[in-house]
Amino acid sequence: MPQRQRPSSATAGAGAVANLSNAFTASQGPGWGSILGGVAGGVLGAAGQAGGFKALFGCWIAAKIFNGKLDPRTLAVREYIHGEFAKTPIGGVLSRLYMKHGEWVSEQPVLVAMLKPAFMLALDKARAN
Repeated sequence: MPQRQRPSSATAGAGAVANLSNAFTASQGPGWGSILGGVAGGVLGAAGQAGGFKALFGCWIAAKIFNGKLDPRTLAVREYIHGEFAKTPIGGVLSRLYMKHGEWVSEQPVLVAMLKPAFMLALDKARAN
C-alpha cells in the first residue's frame, strides 16, 4: 500500500481557508462574497506557489533598500527571489536562508548596506524577466 505524504502546514492551512471561503461564498450568493472568495483564493494560491504565507511578506531586506514592503521594486525582487531564482540550486538554498534569517539581517544596517548590490542585481534580473 503506497504511503500518503502529509501536506505541509501552508498547504493544509491554505486548503482549510479555501474551504471556508467557498462555504461562505456559497452561503452569500453572488456579490461581495464572490469577490472576497476570489481574492482569498488568489492570495492562497500565490502563497502556495511562493513557499507559504511568509514568502508573501518575506522580503525584509529589499523593503529596507527600496523604501517599503509595497514598493514595486520590493515586490519585483520578492517575486524573483522566491520564484525564478529559488528554482536554481543555489537560489533554492539562498531563498530558504533568506526566509529563515532575512528579517534579522534587515535590522543590521551594515549587513543591509553590504547586501544592497546583490538586491540591485536581483532587481535587474526581475525586470528582465
